[in-house]
Amino acid sequence: MTTDSTGKQLLVKWGVRQGSYIAAPEYPQGWCQFRPSPEMRDKSFKKDYVLLVQSQDCDIAAKEELEPEIELLPLAPIKPKKLFPGNQYAKSSRTLQINIDGQNYEGKVRATVTVPKQELLEWLEANTETANIAQLTSENLRILTAWKANRYQRAALPDRFNQAFIPLFEKYADELGAHSTESGNSCVRGLYLHLDTFEEGAANYEFALLALLKHDTPDPQRLAIEEQVEDLIQEMEENEGFTLAEHPNLPGNAERESAVTVAQLTQYMKINLDYLSLREGDEDLGPDVG
Repeated sequence: MTTDSTGKQLLVKWGVRQGSYIAAPEYPQGWCQFRPSPEMRDKSFKKDYVLLVQSQDCDIAAKEELEPEIELLPLAPIKPKKLFPGNQYAKSSRTLQINIDGQNYEGKVRATVTVPKQELLEWLEANTETANIAQLTSENLRILTAWKANRYQRAALPDRFNQAFIPLFEKYADELGAHSTESGNSCVRGLYLHLDTFEEGAANYEFALLALLKHDTPDPQRLAIEEQVEDLIQEMEENEGFTLAEHPNLPGNAERESAVTVAQLTQYMKINLDYLSLREGDEDLGPDVG
């Protein structure tokens, strides 16, 4: 009789999958040594922590020689006064704040522990009466997966560009995310930035912005979004050393996804607007492109 791999036992028998969270009176303190940041390895687990599974289901089920570990994010309970909009709805790529069964929790990516599958399985088998495994709601699972994906989609923009662009982006982000299709979902699938150079200290930066819209975005909403992007661009150009890129192969400022080619989109990097969709309960975050 063939014995299932450790990962399959965790996935099938124990229900350990992406978005699962483990609650127990205590956890092995030795797991703290599996943190990537040396300065975090002396930080012990507190008894009111829960451990959130970040690994994808396919990685959990994979054989140990391919994927020997599972990523667990320690979540600490926090009081409402500790909630910060910049850490909610996957807006931050470093800190995750999430509500589970009415309790607010916070996790930091540098506190992640990558626990060997065999150790996790043995610990669960030895603590069947005290370790409980539950699953995030579908809404919170979307937040978790968007939060993890955003860590890999970030691009390092020049500091001077960030100093000019980020305050304007924050000013217009809510307005851009407020437009809805007839189905009630956000019109904006993503906001994309084209920059001619990522070098620090450049005398001039040529840039372009593209609000990529869902195919069913009505004309009035498309025009309103286009005007808002144009306003953002005009304010950006008021800063010395920033000019709009005038390339004939770049699309307009607001285009439906059906009108933009992959070749055009590869000239841009995606700016995180997912948190707006997640906050409004929009399930469709769009493709991971850019």
